[in-house]
Amino acid sequence: MKSRTFLSLLGRKYPKRLTFIKDRLGLCGAKLPTEIDKVVISLDCDEEAINLALSNNVKLIISHHPLLYPNKRIALKEPMIKKIYDKLIENDLSCYSIHTNFDLSSNGMNANFGKMLGLINIKPFNPTQSFLYTGELEKEMEFNDFINMFKEKLGLDYVLYQDGKNGASTIKKVGFILGSGTSEYMDALISNCDVFISGDSKHHIRRYMYHQGLNFIELMHEYEQEIFISVMNDVVKDIDSNMQILLSYSQKHHKLF
Repeated sequence: MKSRTFLSLLGRKYPKRLTFIKDRLGLCGAKLPTEIDKVVISLDCDEEAINLALSNNVKLIISHHPLLYPNKRIALKEPMIKKIYDKLIENDLSCYSIHTNFDLSSNGMNANFGKMLGLINIKPFNPTQSFLYTGELEKEMEFNDFINMFKEKLGLDYVLYQDGKNGASTIKKVGFILGSGTSEYMDALISNCDVFISGDSKHHIRRYMYHQGLNFIELMHEYEQEIFISVMNDVVKDIDSNMQILLSYSQKHHKLF
């Protein structure tokens, strides 16, 4: 397929109008070849994804996280990023990132996460100003039972959570922002969520949530790869059923002792 045609069709599914204003989605690296018949899908444009592409003669990597964030000048000051970027250029590889436009899409990160939890009435809180999605359990359950269900459905070894001060003991409405979304916890409060799920939380944000009675579950940022790779695999197949797709799963670097 023509590479520009492929990216145009991909862009229609995840339009730039959904993108957070400071985001750095799109192409980086070397110039795309005219035709592509293979892609690598990965959460990050990292060495694992590049090596997989090189060993299979793939010229395009589709990633969720942009390599050059927040911009090229700042990103390339980080030695690891510069090494990866140079490797793209040296090997005529391109990376196309679909970031916040994927997070906010009706077939994107948060919407599909809600489906994984078996929620109903899944919808964005405010599509133009917030990343928060909400959904509801078919039947309310005790918070501890919800945590066990959450752990089982996501296949997690453990769950990091905190009760809100005088927070809801039973869960019906769930708010969630995968990735670094805890700074938007007020939206979860405004929408009367019984529990808020997000990641990369800071100490003071956790304290604010506690004192305002919001139950909170921390989900590691890396969990995004399970959803992104699965959904993007289906999307690429839908665009071109003949496209060869290789999936690059990054190792989880955090460990429990």
